[in-house]
Amino acid sequence: MIRDLNMLVFLGFNAWEDWRKRKISLTSIVLASFIGALFYAGGSMEWTYRQILAFLPGAFLLLWSYLTRGKVGIGDGLIVLEMGWYMPLDEITAVFSAALMGAAVYSGILYMKGHRNKDLCIPFVPFLLGGYVGGLCLWTR
Repeated sequence: MIRDLNMLVFLGFNAWEDWRKRKISLTSIVLASFIGALFYAGGSMEWTYRQILAFLPGAFLLLWSYLTRGKVGIGDGLIVLEMGWYMPLDEITAVFSAALMGAAVYSGILYMKGHRNKDLCIPFVPFLLGGYVGGLCLWTR
């Protein structure tokens, strides 16, 4: 419950920042990562391959940001990387996939409305928030 509330506050704040200012707060990422590390330290300190794999989607997004020379925001990758402290790989993959599908639908709608500028920036964190909320509604714990 606390983990979910922490993620909702973190994603909600950064979704608002990303939507309004097209920026992501590095301070909030560091703070949420610190809190996530404390939650992790409160449990078992054994690093298993499953816990390490939870950071792969974020690492993939950071690599994607590097390869596209910033077309994908580095802050988006840092947020998905930070989510690895709070969620296992299957949940992060589901949230990330839902966010990608939501962004694709939104992009398609913008395209059909005539916004065909290849340099159009679309904030990604609101879609991560939507994917997380959708996941909360579906997951049973």
